[in-house]
Amino acid sequence: MHRFHWTFCFLLVSVFCLKAQLRINEVVSDNQNSFVFAGASADWIEIYNDSGAAINMEAYHLSDDKSNLTKWTFPSVTIQPKAFLLVLADGNDFQDAYVHSNFKISKNGEELFLSTPTLDLISEVELPALETDVSYAYVNNEWIITTPTPLMANNNLAIQVVSDPNFSHESGSYSEAFELIIDHPEAEEIIYYLNDLEFPVREDRSPIRIPINSTMTVCSQAFKDGLRASNRICKSFILNENHDISVLSVIGSGLDLFDEEVGMFSLGPNAEPDWPYWGANFWADDDTEVYFHYHNAANGNIFEGHADLEMHGGRESRTPPQKTFRLKAKSKYEQSYFEYPFFESKPSAYKFKRLVIRNASGDHNAGHCRDGFLQDYLIRKSLDLDANAFEPIAVYINGDYYGLMGLREKIDEYFIETNYETTEVDLLEEEDLVLHGDSIAFIEAYKFVTREDLSQPALYEQAIKLFDPSNLVDYFLSQLCNNSTAWPQNNIK
Repeated sequence: MHRFHWTFCFLLVSVFCLKAQLRINEVVSDNQNSFVFAGASADWIEIYNDSGAAINMEAYHLSDDKSNLTKWTFPSVTIQPKAFLLVLADGNDFQDAYVHSNFKISKNGEELFLSTPTLDLISEVELPALETDVSYAYVNNEWIITTPTPLMANNNLAIQVVSDPNFSHESGSYSEAFELIIDHPEAEEIIYYLNDLEFPVREDRSPIRIPINSTMTVCSQAFKDGLRASNRICKSFILNENHDISVLSVIGSGLDLFDEEVGMFSLGPNAEPDWPYWGANFWADDDTEVYFHYHNAANGNIFEGHADLEMHGGRESRTPPQKTFRLKAKSKYEQSYFEYPFFESKPSAYKFKRLVIRNASGDHNAGHCRDGFLQDYLIRKSLDLDANAFEPIAVYINGDYYGLMGLREKIDEYFIETNYETTEVDLLEEEDLVLHGDSIAFIEAYKFVTREDLSQPALYEQAIKLFDPSNLVDYFLSQLCNNSTAWPQNNIK
C-alpha cells in the first residue's frame, strides 16, 4: 500500500513539473513574412523549455484534436534550457533544420495540445482568428495578440485594436422597412456582409447606408493601418414575420454551410448513393465559425452569440433536408459559455457550453415536437430524473427561413455542469461507450446488484447507495408510458 502511494505521488509530481517546464509559447496561423524558411512561409508553433535542463522531445505529441492527442509525434529533437523549438505546421511531417508537423493550423482559430509520451496533457491553447503575420503569444501568464518573435522572447505589447463600427438599429423583429446606417468616426475602411460571411462588400468611407426591406443579416468590420481590425459585428433583422415562438438567426459562410462540393449541410462528392449516404459532408466532424442571435418571444430579449457550428446526431438527424446541428461556445471567441436562460422549464440554468438545434429526428415532419414536449413535461412535473430541456424555435440561416426546430441541451459533461455545477462525472452510453470519465465504478456497481441477493436487507441497503431506486422507477415509467420505440436498444446514457 505504501509503495502505491509513493508511486502515485511521484507520477503527480512528474506531470506537474513537465507542465511547468514545457509549454506552447507562441503561434502564427497565417504566416507570410514573420518566418520564411527555404522559400516557404509555413505557419508555425513555438515550444518553450522553461526548465534548467535540456529536454528531448522524442515521442511527445502535438495535436489540434483533443480526441486524438497522438495526431503528430515529435522526432528526436532537443530543446536546450530556456530555449525555443519551432514547429513548422505545413502538413509535410518530416525533419530538416526544423521539425514539420503532419497538420496545418487554421487562421480562423482552433485548439492546440502538447502532451507527453504517456499522453499527459501539459500545455494547451485555444487560438482566436488571427490576421496575417500576427501572433498569439504567452506573456506574463496570459495570452495576447502581438507582433511575432520566432525563437525569441515574446513581445509583451499587444497590438492595438480599432473600435467596433456603430449600427443605427439593433437585432430584432421589425414590422416596417428601414434604412440601416453603419458608421465609424476613425476607421479608414469599413467592410460589410449581407446574408453571407463569405463575400464582404468593401467601402472606403463612413457612413454606409443599407435599405432593410426584407429579412436579412448584416455584419461589419472596421480597419485602420497599423492597428488590428475591429471585431466583426453582426445583426439580424426579421422583417414582417409574426412568430409566436422564439427565433434563432444563424450567420455563417454560405460556402462552408451549403456549397454543393464542400458545404457541411450538403451531400458533397463522396456520398454513397443509398441512404444514409455514408461519406456525405454532413457525416464529417467539421466545424465553422458562426454568429447567432436568439430572439426570446417571452420577454423580447436578444442574446448574441459567437460560436463554432458542427453537425449533430445520427441518421434521422443528418439525412433529412432539415438537419440537426449544434453551437459550441469557445474561448477563442471570448465567449467560453452561452450565459443566458434559454429554457423556460429550467429558469436557473443559464450557463451552456453546447446548444443543439434539433430537427425532431425520428419525429421529423410527423409530430415534429413530441420528444421535446415529453421531456419538457417530465421537467415541469418534477420527476426524479434528468431530462433534456426544450424550446420550440423558428430558425433562420443567413437570412433564409430554415423551419421549425427544437432548441435542446446536449447531454454531456457540460450538461452536468449546467445543472449541477460540476463536470466530475462518469458518463456512459449504450453498452460500454465512455463519453466522459471512466466506467470502473459503474461496472463494479452493476456486478454487485446483478450478483448479490438483494432480498437480504443489508445487501439491498448497500445497493440503493449505488443506484437510486426512485430515479430508476421514474426512468422506466417515462420510457414505458411514452411508448418509446428507440429504447432500450438505443438512447441509453
